[in-house]
Order: sequence, then structure tokens, then C-alpha cells
Amino acid sequence: MTSPAPAPSQSASGVFSACRWPLAAALTLLASAAVAHPHGRIDCQAQVEANPAGLAAIALRLTLDGASSASLLPRLQLGEDGQPAVSKEARQFGELVAGMFRQSGWMLKLQRLGADGQAAGPALDLADPEPATFGRNPAGQLTVSVRLLPDTPAASAHGWKLACLDPTWYWATGFATAAEFSASAPCQATLEAMANMAEQAQALQLAAKNAGVLGADQAAPGLLNAAGVRAPSGTIRCMTP
Repeated sequence: MTSPAPAPSQSASGVFSACRWPLAAALTLLASAAVAHPHGRIDCQAQVEANPAGLAAIALRLTLDGASSASLLPRLQLGEDGQPAVSKEARQFGELVAGMFRQSGWMLKLQRLGADGQAAGPALDLADPEPATFGRNPAGQLTVSVRLLPDTPAASAHGWKLACLDPTWYWATGFATAAEFSASAPCQATLEAMANMAEQAQALQLAAKNAGVLGADQAAPGLLNAAGVRAPSGTIRCMTP
């Protein structure tokens, strides 16, 4: 069995700030779901635009689990353009959903790799200059897509590490397959070791308990013994032509 995925820490993803929790709590209440850690599951998909000169952009898609999707979709009232309906309530709810993910850094942590192949230095800030779009996959699950750009030039002699982990311990996350993590040529994206989903959920709950977070003694049904594996992170390396 694979080892548990490391739970996001306050130092690894920025201090767990008071501004993040109200957004997560408000979303939970609006979705008529119980406060719990972890509350649900998100599958990550990242398409990285990079070249030997630097990383230019990340096209990110987050796919929520079926139960969370069923709670949120009726309030979003999505139109054909992937945006909430024109009603004020739907627009505000869409902004709240996107805002929660934005306050969590869109679940992403991007770092440069050192010569030893390990992540080095602080996480690079990612901006989202355009609104996120919503949609449904063939299974009826809610998807949230956004194009992210580094705030500052993201050059790296040895490549980058990209993790998809929730710093609020609210969602169990990860990349399901290699197809969900790709990079533009001549760069290569490689997933790191897969981790058991149940073990990741248990680690998230423990981290929330240690931080004294409300709802840390609860979890979404079935999540603490969920089947399957996910890769919490991967690397992008670019070969010089």
C-alpha cells in the first residue's frame, strides 16, 4: 500500500488565515451540507504551458464529487456558456464558489525545483485575470475551470513541482491519471507517487483536528475509507532543444 499523502501544513501553503474559513463555511451552509473535514473530493486536471525559458500558464480544471455537485449545481443554474444564470442570486453564488477556490490558491502550489530535483523556495503566486467557468462532465459532476498565470516570471533551470492540495483541509484532491497532468512540448509532465485516497482523507482530518478547526471530528460519508488512489503532485521539466 502506498504511504499516506502528506497533509497540507500551515507553513507549506501559507498560514491558515481567517479569511479562508468564512468562505468555506459559507459555501457549506449554502450547499446545505454539514461542516466536515474533509467535506468532499476534487479531481484535478492541469495543462501546463511552459518552455525552457519559463512557465507561462496553467489551465486548471477541478471536478467535484457527485454529492457536492448535486448540492451546488441547482444554485448555480448554469447557462450554455458555463456561467451562472443571469439572476442576481445565481451570480452571487457563482462568485462565492469561485471565491472559495481562489482563497485556497485554486488548490495549487507551484514551486521551482532545485538541482537535486526537490522543490525549493516559496510557492509562486498565480493570478486568475479571467473569470472561472463552470460546467458539467458526462457523469453530471460540476467542473470549475480557470486559466492561471504566474504573477512574476517563472523561469527555472531545473523545472517545477505542481501540487494540487487544499490548504484548508476541506477537500481530498489529486490527479487521477497521467492524462490529467500534461505540459506543452518540449516540456514533460510526470506525476509523482500515487497515494491512497482514504489515507489522504484521514491525514487531512488529523491536520484539521490538530489545528482545532470546527468540524474536524466529522467527514463526508465514505471518504475516510474511500477506494482508489490519486497523485497529489507532479513535476514539469523542459529539455533545451
